[in-house]
Amino acid sequence: MSTLESILRYFYAATLFIDPDGGLLLASSRERILAWGLTFCIIAFISFILWQLKIAKRTSRGTFYATLLIPLLIIPSLKQERIHVTEDQITIHSGYWFYPTTDIIDLSELDHIRQEVKPYTLANLIGEEDIIWNIHHKDGQKNVHDLNGFFNDHRKTVAVFLRDHGRNVNYLPYLDCAVEC
Repeated sequence: MSTLESILRYFYAATLFIDPDGGLLLASSRERILAWGLTFCIIAFISFILWQLKIAKRTSRGTFYATLLIPLLIIPSLKQERIHVTEDQITIHSGYWFYPTTDIIDLSELDHIRQEVKPYTLANLIGEEDIIWNIHHKDGQKNVHDLNGFFNDHRKTVAVFLRDHGRNVNYLPYLDCAVEC
């Protein structure tokens, strides 16, 4: 793992819980919230100093005000972001604190899950794949789910949980490895 990867992993860090009913809950960890808070403090401090020293005054002032979005929008949204996986469904809570979204993936009649990488996206260019899960049901129905950043980063954990609970996830490419993937 490179130094950059070891730093960036905190921006997607999660805490795992097993429910009393046997479900898996992935939620934003304290380290993730602290990483974003530290980012805000560093950028705000540097831009404020540059603004006061009148170095790149407009840019530093704009950057200072833009960093206020981190504690106002990003950090409250991180606190509510979570994924709950049971044998019958995956529930994804995400979105902004003022406009939360809940996405439910029904697994009751699951035949298998296939993964696709979206072509030509910004995430693919900077090294992180933008993933789509195609959920195929036994009745022939197919649902397409575009994975958000948090789910995308923890999709392997979800896939291992589903595999261990008897679901057909054999078409997911990262399950060739052992349980620790």
